[in-house]
Amino acid sequence: RRPVQTARPGSRVAINLTGVSADALQRGDVVVHPNTLTPTPLIDVRFRLLADAPRPLKHNQAVDFFVGAAEIPAVVRLLGAETLAPGEEGWLQLRLARPAVVAAGDRFILRQPSPSQTLGGGVIVNPSPQRRWRRFDPRVLAQLQTLAHGQPDEILLQTLERLRLTTPKTLLTSAELDTATAAAALDTLRHQQALVEIGAGEETFLVSLSAWRQLVDSLVARVAEHHRQFPLRRGLPRSEARSRLQAVLPGVTLTVRAANAVIDALAQQGLLHADDTYVRLPDFTPTPTPAQQRCIEHVLAAFSSTPYTPPNLQDTLQMLEENTELLDYLIDQGILIRLGGDVLLRAEDFSAMMQDITAYLRTQGTITLAEVRDRFQTSRKYAQAVLEEMDARRITRREGDMRVLR
Repeated sequence: RRPVQTARPGSRVAINLTGVSADALQRGDVVVHPNTLTPTPLIDVRFRLLADAPRPLKHNQAVDFFVGAAEIPAVVRLLGAETLAPGEEGWLQLRLARPAVVAAGDRFILRQPSPSQTLGGGVIVNPSPQRRWRRFDPRVLAQLQTLAHGQPDEILLQTLERLRLTTPKTLLTSAELDTATAAAALDTLRHQQALVEIGAGEETFLVSLSAWRQLVDSLVARVAEHHRQFPLRRGLPRSEARSRLQAVLPGVTLTVRAANAVIDALAQQGLLHADDTYVRLPDFTPTPTPAQQRCIEHVLAAFSSTPYTPPNLQDTLQMLEENTELLDYLIDQGILIRLGGDVLLRAEDFSAMMQDITAYLRTQGTITLAEVRDRFQTSRKYAQAVLEEMDARRITRREGDMRVLR
């Protein structure tokens, strides 16, 4: 025994792990670099049944799976065949009793549990399939064939189809090709326009064409549905748009950055219009019905007649026939502004008050709430709401009973 700095493949070494208790370790555990391999309960493999096996391999047969130092009970799912005869090769999906850490290209052995007997062995082709495959789906069988024998760009593309949406770094790592080969394959796919690339710099994401079509169709349909349900609202909130995108990719952890990259890419393509808060169709404009427009005109006439003591929130809703959507429309469009509590003002009247108070402060230096009330012949409640809004906008600040400019 001697200390070494580097352990070569195939050598047997002891290592000192810090931060891990002995009780947390079990036979078959794997030491890997962070964020390179993930435990998986499903594995797609190419398997050869020994020629002297006592009987054919059947679908749903219980076996023991051996890989590395791990031994895990598993159930065989035969793909593309009803049985596998002795000496034959075939595709299997193994459902493990507990997750294993494996990589494409790892070799394994299957044994019959009782009486214990070796059935055969093979190589892992897909270490983390998305789901249980349909057993006779020709697309699945073609994907497995590509992963086993395809060109690097084909393997990379199949990996992206599995991941759906990911970063270039994660894709290159997951394909388990050498770095130079994987990078060249990615350039080939870009040239062939075989994938969608969104975002920029460190926030670049790659999306498979099938996933992209699903994302586009689903989000555009959801935004259109939102417009039909709420024709007076500006659009679908970005947070709801992100939730919709996540629902399309249930097996993907969709970060806020990735979701925003999808939304922004759709906006750049002219399929949607998006700002920091809402997403809408490009040709959509909130438009009241003729009856709603008459209600709006009635309300605005009341506000115009007493601009500094207009109807409060409750009275305004009553004039709008308790239509909260219509009130939200007036506020959202910047026609009315809601101050503290139940205070509403027309935006133009509030702007005029702010300008007048600001001009007064530039010449007089200070102003009190009572002076604002008397200056506009309004109530104390409205004067206080206006001054507090100006404080919140950092135009003024309160010093005792007076306001001064910041």
